Amino acid sequence: MRRNFPCTPRIVSIPVQQSYGRVTAEAVVSPLSVPAAHLSAMDGIAIKSRDTRRATDHRPVQLTDYHRVITGNVIPQGYDAVIMTEDLEEKDGAFLIRSPIPPWKHIRPVGEDIAATEMIIPRYTRIRETDLGALASYGITTVPVFELKIALIPTGNDIIPVGTV
Repeated sequence: MRRNFPCTPRIVSIPVQQSYGRVTAEAVVSPLSVPAAHLSAMDGIAIKSRDTRRATDHRPVQLTDYHRVITGNVIPQGYDAVIMTEDLEEKDGAFLIRSPIPPWKHIRPVGEDIAATEMIIPRYTRIRETDLGALASYGITTVPVFELKIALIPTGNDIIPVGTV
């Protein structure tokens, strides 16, 4: 019987929009990192953390090398921390810093949500609503899924014409 009616699933790539409820035939990985650049997690100023190393309450450091940012802005090259607006003390066009700021403070690094080549959905997984959102967010347009075609062949004397009781 198997020779005449093989039941072997095929792998097909379908648009993400049509993939709800289907089963992945292979792991789906992200082609890109999200975020794609280092982003500010707060409104404030982007700074070079090394410039604040010696800052204390008694000997504040005056920062003149900074870049104003709002939440979601790309952090300019060379800057590695953000001081939020609420913590800033401005004086004569510069900012007084009273404690060291560690690198990466208030920064969302590249790939914080997902990194390029990181798995989004494993193989043999039924695609849910939340998966559709993730796939679309990470730039996936098609998904490899299993397709199985079967045929039912009724046999025997229990088959009766339509409308017969």
